Amino acid sequence: PGYASPSSLRKKELFAARAHAGKLQQELDRLQGEIEYNLQRSREAVEAVNLTGQERIDLYITLLQDARRRRDRVDQTKLKLFLKDAGVDLRAPLEGQITIITDPPGAQATAYPLRDDIGGVRQLSQREAVDMGRTPVKQADLPAGSWLVTLNQPGHITVFLPVLIEPGEHWGSPQWHGGRFADRDWTVSLPAQDAFDRNLWCYVPAGPFQGSPAFHLDAATSLEWFWVDSFLIGRQEVHFAEYEDYLRDEATVSRIIQSAKEKNVFIHVPRLEATLPIFQIDGHGNLGPGATWGEMPPRPYDASFVLSGLSLDEFEDYLEWRNERRPEQEPPLRLPRAREWEKASRGVD
Repeated sequence: PGYASPSSLRKKELFAARAHAGKLQQELDRLQGEIEYNLQRSREAVEAVNLTGQERIDLYITLLQDARRRRDRVDQTKLKLFLKDAGVDLRAPLEGQITIITDPPGAQATAYPLRDDIGGVRQLSQREAVDMGRTPVKQADLPAGSWLVTLNQPGHITVFLPVLIEPGEHWGSPQWHGGRFADRDWTVSLPAQDAFDRNLWCYVPAGPFQGSPAFHLDAATSLEWFWVDSFLIGRQEVHFAEYEDYLRDEATVSRIIQSAKEKNVFIHVPRLEATLPIFQIDGHGNLGPGATWGEMPPRPYDASFVLSGLSLDEFEDYLEWRNERRPEQEPPLRLPRAREWEKASRGVD
């Protein structure tokens, strides 16, 4: 089960078996690619080929780039063998460029490739780290793929910048993707060390990312490029413990009681269903477990649970209450916008 400890013997055996199966699959893909390569070479020996040498090379490079996007190891193996036969240096068609400008300048930039492990979880590879020197970094070459660039500057927080390097594209340049975001400022801002509480907030730097045109799972058949400016997002969800202070507020209790008396509706109280509160509140603001509903027992309640069971309007009322109690110099709290949520979750790709 998912909650079992990763250090348990059975989990270790499972991970080892997955890793072994993954290696076998990679070897199978490599052999399959060699088989298809040799079969095509055999066919070419007896069939006329209409492409010139350079036309074929250009075609194979395009197909190889597509195979990398599809993560098709069989096709990659086959096409690399063809291009190797033609004496093609594969670095150029499989590399892109990156420019990184920071404010303030002089940050140490280190790029780490991101690889998918056997379980499909994306991991940072420290062994393949690339030291890019101090910013500004201009027109540095990187192999195509997903990378995480760390930016370290004394007196500032470490910024984690996710980037996607594509063959022939220049990340951070106004010419990237034909000038798609030429009007945007690609400069990476480095917040000061005391700009915010890093135990509570995570900094998401500005930049492009691939997102779905629609937010319905069955409609996400393609991805588009979007740009989101930098923002802070809470490291954790809101928990019941934070919401209880709001529930105990005298004004909140008064509204709850009034609504319950006049409309028989529990507003502001988290619910399992429209008329089934997760817990009850009395006229003195005391909290207790929710009532039994038919055959359904009261939901186990713990203040450490993630807050749920509220309408959007109710939660925004709660945010307004919290903002009234925040220091004036701190920006007001709000829910993340859809694209912000997607970028925070997705990184780039």
